Amino acid sequence: MSDSLNKTMMNQLPVGYAYHKILLDNNGSPIDYEFLEINRAFEEFTGLCAKEIIGRKATEVIDGIEKDDFDWIREYGKIALEGGAYEIEQYSSAFDKWYQIHVISDERLYFATYFTDITLLREQLNDYRVLLNSLNDAVFELNDQLVFEKVLAPDETILLYPKEIIIGKSVSDLFTGEILDSFLSVLKKAKKTRKLQNIEYPLMIHGKDAWFRMNIRFLKFNQQEKFVISLVDITENIKTVHALTEKTNELERFFSVNLDLLCIANTKGEFIKVNKSWEDILGYSSPELEGRSYYDFVHPDDLEETIEVTKQLENLNEVDNFVNRYRVKDGSYKYIEWKSRAFGEVIYAAARDVTEKIEMEEQLFLEKERYYSTLLSIADGVIAVNNKQEITLMNKVAEELSGWKQCEVINKPFSEVMHLINEKNRQITVNPIKKALISGEISKVNNHTILIKKDQTEISIENSAAPIHDLNKNIRGAVLVFHDVTQKRKIQNEILYLSYHDFLTGLHNRRYFEEAIIQLNKSENLPISVIMLDVNGLKLTNDAFGHKKGDLLLQKVAEIIRKSSRETDLIARIGGDEFVMILPNTDEFEASIISKRLKKSSKQETVDSVIISMGIGFACKTTMNESMEEIIKTAENQMYKNKVKSSRLMRNQTINLIQETLNNKSDRERIHSQRVSRIVQYIGLAMDLPEEDVKTLETLGFLHDLGKIIVPEEVLNKNELMTNDEFKLMKTHTETGYQILKSVEEYVGLAEVVLYHHEWWNGCGYPQNLKGKEIPLFSRIIHVADAFEAMSAGRPYKNALNKEEIIAELKAFSGIQFDPEIIDVMVGKVLMESYDELNKEKEIK
Repeated sequence: MSDSLNKTMMNQLPVGYAYHKILLDNNGSPIDYEFLEINRAFEEFTGLCAKEIIGRKATEVIDGIEKDDFDWIREYGKIALEGGAYEIEQYSSAFDKWYQIHVISDERLYFATYFTDITLLREQLNDYRVLLNSLNDAVFELNDQLVFEKVLAPDETILLYPKEIIIGKSVSDLFTGEILDSFLSVLKKAKKTRKLQNIEYPLMIHGKDAWFRMNIRFLKFNQQEKFVISLVDITENIKTVHALTEKTNELERFFSVNLDLLCIANTKGEFIKVNKSWEDILGYSSPELEGRSYYDFVHPDDLEETIEVTKQLENLNEVDNFVNRYRVKDGSYKYIEWKSRAFGEVIYAAARDVTEKIEMEEQLFLEKERYYSTLLSIADGVIAVNNKQEITLMNKVAEELSGWKQCEVINKPFSEVMHLINEKNRQITVNPIKKALISGEISKVNNHTILIKKDQTEISIENSAAPIHDLNKNIRGAVLVFHDVTQKRKIQNEILYLSYHDFLTGLHNRRYFEEAIIQLNKSENLPISVIMLDVNGLKLTNDAFGHKKGDLLLQKVAEIIRKSSRETDLIARIGGDEFVMILPNTDEFEASIISKRLKKSSKQETVDSVIISMGIGFACKTTMNESMEEIIKTAENQMYKNKVKSSRLMRNQTINLIQETLNNKSDRERIHSQRVSRIVQYIGLAMDLPEEDVKTLETLGFLHDLGKIIVPEEVLNKNELMTNDEFKLMKTHTETGYQILKSVEEYVGLAEVVLYHHEWWNGCGYPQNLKGKEIPLFSRIIHVADAFEAMSAGRPYKNALNKEEIIAELKAFSGIQFDPEIIDVMVGKVLMESYDELNKEKEIK
C-alpha cells in the first residue's frame, strides 16, 4: 500500500492520531517532543490545528504541559527510547479532558499515539459511584492478595465487624469453615471467567440469623487487579440499587477502541483490498472478500441504509460513524462502525468492531433506565438537592412518606419541606443534607428521627445522606435516603417490653429482677424486705385440669400479689411457680403484714374451683453489710418450710376436688366409681386379703378413673360408641391419673395401680403392654371389677348382661384379658354368693 494511501487512510481514522519525535538533552534524557504528523480527529479532540503545530515542540504548543500531574514527556520518551507499546487512561489539564491513549514505537526516537476522548464516560462513572455511595447496602474492594482495601457501608448494622476492622484484613481473617471455602472458590471462579459470581450464606448478626448474598466481579483496570463485592441482606428481600455495581466493569470498557478493519472498495460496492484483521474479526480471508460485493455480508435489515450511504460516497460526501451489521463466517453478526471517504470511484474506509460497544450502550441505557426506575420505585424514600439545599428530585415513596408532591417542592429549601425532630427530646435534629454538604462525607444512619409530615402527623424514620461530587471533587449536591420504621420501632419496643416481662402474667421476669436488685440495693432504700412466694400444686393443676387452667392459676396469683403491692415495690415471676417481691423502705413487721394479707387474699380466691395456695417466706435487710443474696436465700428457705405445710393440705384438697369435679361432669362415672369400689371389696374379702388391703382397694375403686378429668364431658356422657380419636384420648386417663396421684404423698402408693389397671394378662393392654404378674395385683383386681361393672350395668349403646352371660364372658377372657386366679375367685365365690347384692349397687346414688 503506497505512502499516499496510508496517509489518506490515517487522515480518515475516527480516532485521534499523531506522530512524534522525542527530543533529548545532552545526557540523552527526554526533554520535549516534536509534532510530525496529525489527523483530522486529533484536531477535533484537542482543538489544535495541524498547520500551527506540525514541526513544533509540545512545550510550545500545549500550555502548561510541564506542570501537568502526569509527566507526558517522560512517559512518551520511555516508549520512544525503549520501543514497544502501551495503553493508558489519563486526564490532561491542558485540554481539561480525559483520554484513552495507545502509544506505539517501532523506531527509536519516534512514536505514534492513537486516542479517544472519554471525558463523558468518566463523568458517567463518577455519577454512578456517587449513586452507589448514597444507597444502604455494603460494597467492598478486595485486592489480588484477597485483602479488603475499601468498605462502603452507610448502614454498618449488616456488617459482621466494624468497617475499620475489616479494612486491611484478609478473607481468611474474617471467614472460616465452609463459608471461607465457598468464598475462595467463588473468588477464583470470578477471576477465571471474568464474569459476575455470587455466593449466598447464613450468618449470625446481632444475635439474629440472617442470610446475605455477595455479588463478586473481578476487574483488571490500569494494570490493577481487584475484586468488587456488594453485600446484600436478602433476609427481608431488600432490593437495592447497589446491584448496579455489577456493571461497573462494563462501563470501564465502554469506549474501548479497536482499529482493526481497513479496506478499499469501489463505488459499486466491491471489495478491492482488505487487511488481515478481517479474518481475525469476521473470519474471512482476503481471497474470500476481495472482488466480492460487501452488500453480500450486510444484515438484510441494514442493507437499504448501507446502499444509501454508498450513494452519499459516490457524491464525494464523507460518512462518519455509520454503523451496520456484518455477517461473521459462523453465521452470527457483528456491529461495524465505518469512517469512509471516496476519491473518484475508490472508497477508503477504516472500521472497527463496535459490537461490544453497541451492546454496552444498550446495556448502559437499560441500566440508567433501571436505575431511574429503581429510584422511583424502591421501598426507600429518596430526595436529591443541589448545593443550595434546594430539592431537585423526590421519588414516589418520599412523596407518600412526607405528604408532599414532587411538583410542590421542586426548588424549595429542604428544611422547609422535611421537618425532622429527635424522637427522644423532641428537639430539631441536625439537618442531614446540610451536614453532608458541609462535611463532604456520607452521614451515618440516624435511627432516632421523627418526620413531621405535611399534615402534621408523625412517623419514625431512619435516614442517611451523602454528598454528590463532580469530576473535580466539587460538591454538586446531596441525596437523602430514608424509610418508615414506625412499625419497626413498635416491634422493638414490644421486644424490649417482653425481654423484661413475663409473657403470661405481665409481671417483670427474672432477667429484670436480677438487674433491678442491683439498682435497689442502696442505703437510701433500707430497710429492704424480700417476700418469696411459691404456688402450691401447679403441676397437679396442670395434670388434672390442663395447662390452660394452670396458666389461669398463675395469672390469678399474679393479680393477688399485684393488689397487695405498692407502686415502689418490685414484683417478678422468677420461675414456673415462683414469685418474688422486693419492698424498699419496708421493715420486717410491714413485710409480715403484707405476707398475711397475701395468704388471706389467696384463701378468698379460686380459679374455677381450683384452690389457690401459696408458700410464703420473707426476710429483711437492715444494713448495707448484709448480703442481698443471703436475705433472698433466707426468705426462700422460710418459704419452703411454709410450703411443706400448706402444699400437703392443698394437694389432698385438690384430689377431692378433682373427684368431685369428675362426678359432677358425669353421673355415669360417679355411679361407676362407687360400684367398682364396692366390687373390689368383695373380691378382696373373697381372696382373704388383709383388712388394710381391702380398705386400699376400696379407695382405689373410687380413684381408679380419676384421670378421666381430662376427657370432655360430652365424651364421658356419650350415648354411642366413641370415635377412634375419642378412644385414644380416653386411653390416656390411666397416665393422667398416675401423674395426679404421684404428686400427693398419701396417694403415691396407689399411682402405679391406677396406671396399670387396663393392662391385659396376655400383654395386649395399655399403656405399657405388661403381662401376667408383671401387672400389680391390685391393678388386676380393679380390671376384673371394672369389667364386671360395665357388663352388669350396661351402657346406652350396649344392653346389660345377665349373670350367666357375665360368667361366660369372664371365663372366655380368663388368661387372655384377666388373671385366671382372680376370675376363679370372682366366678366361684363372689358371683355365686353375692351376685344379687352386687347387682343392687347399680342403684347407688
